[in-house]
Order: sequence, then structure tokens, then C-alpha cells
Amino acid sequence: MRTVKVELFKFEELAEKSQEKVLEKFRYEFLPEDWSSCVIEKWEEKLEEMGFVDPEIKFSGFHSQGDGASFTANGIALHLLKEYMREDHLKLSEKELTYDTYGFVVTRINHRYFHEKSVMVSIHEQAEPLTEELESISILEIKLYTVVYTLCRQLYEELGDAHEYYINDTYLKEQMNVEEYEFLANGEMYHP
Repeated sequence: MRTVKVELFKFEELAEKSQEKVLEKFRYEFLPEDWSSCVIEKWEEKLEEMGFVDPEIKFSGFHSQGDGASFTANGIALHLLKEYMREDHLKLSEKELTYDTYGFVVTRINHRYFHEKSVMVSIHEQAEPLTEELESISILEIKLYTVVYTLCRQLYEELGDAHEYYINDTYLKEQMNVEEYEFLANGEMYHP
């Protein structure tokens, strides 16, 4: 029989270099699988309240080209959305509100990426506006693009903040204390 004596350390007792090693090793250890669900559910509700019908959110992130967030919608209720379009260049005129019947939609045009430019605003394919309305409808589409792109960027920023919360050093240290992890001096986790 042999007896081995091992010195064990809590995270905060480790040398700085060992702490850095542990933090990098555990960076994604405590990231819950559903970490984004609260943000997505909140945004789906928000988008519905704003007038986007059946919004569906997709995203990828957070450190690669093409990362971003966007949403599609089976319709846009202009009479609801107008409450959120208060900036002078976005305000909807009474005439533009009559175009609600054309059924604007937000569709995905790129299935590889999910940033804001991977979606487009258009009139539902069955709608046929009158020729004299085309210019006004084009102006309205530009306004809707501006709103959709802005919302996509805000959504991505909020998802990024939520992701950052779960991988930041403070959260990791708290979780290691909660789990009562113990380490060897070199930063390797102790397994009894």
C-alpha cells in the first residue's frame, strides 16, 4: 500500500499563470446549451408586438466573418410597426399605411449566413401593386429595410452580451466556486 500526499488549491489560491490556464480550459464549460433561448424568446415576443408576424430568429457568432443575427416574418403589420418608426426619415404616412394590404414579408435570401443582410423585405408574391404606387412602395420598402437591419443588429448585440456573460472570467470563477472545484498547483483539475 502506498499513500500519496497531494496539495489541492481552490481557483483563487492558484498562481496567476495556472489561473489563466484554468480559465481558458473552462471558458465554455459552463455555457448552458440553451444560453440564447431567453434572448430569442424575448425578441420573438418583441417583434410580434412590433407587428412582425411569426418571426423566426437565426444567428451565428461571435468571432467569424458572416456572423450575425436576423429574423424572418410571414408578414408585417404596418399599423403596429408605425409606433416604433418615430424618427422623421422613418415615419409612415397615411398613404403608406394603406399598403398594409400588400402583405410585406421578411424572407431569408442567404441560408449560409445569418447577419442582417441575409434577409430581405418584399411584397408578398401574390400582391400586385398598381403602377402608380410602385415608387411609394419602393420608398416604404427602404424604410422597412432600415428598421429590419437595425433590429437585427440590436438582436445580435444582445445575443453577444448574453454569450459574453457566460464566458467571462467572473462568471467562470463563480461557477468553479459553486462546484467546489479543486486543482493541482499546475492548474490541472483534481479528480479523486
